[in-house]
Amino acid sequence: MEIQRELIANQQKYKLYESSIIMAKKNMDRCKITMKEIEGLTEAHKTYSSLGDFILFIKLINFLGRAFFYQDKSEIMNMLGNQIKSNEKEISDLEVFHFCCLIFKNF
Repeated sequence: MEIQRELIANQQKYKLYESSIIMAKKNMDRCKITMKEIEGLTEAHKTYSSLGDFILFIKLINFLGRAFFYQDKSEIMNMLGNQIKSNEKEISDLEVFHFCCLIFKNF
């Protein structure tokens, strides 16, 4: 009975890691597409960032709905680059756990 509970728990962890990896990859792809689109713009173009990208403004977002503010192209590119790096690290960490769950799943 205890082994069965552990097996079910490991299967749930496996699915959780798998879905987290997929979400991180989708987010990274979204950032790459956005960077590719922004690269073609000149500095004269006005670029806006979603207020949702900043945790400090969560209560303001709930009040305003979807809000944007002006931000330089370079700042947006840096933010997207940092997001891609953090997603890559998250994916590599999750893949280790995912692999461990896969090994235990087969025992």
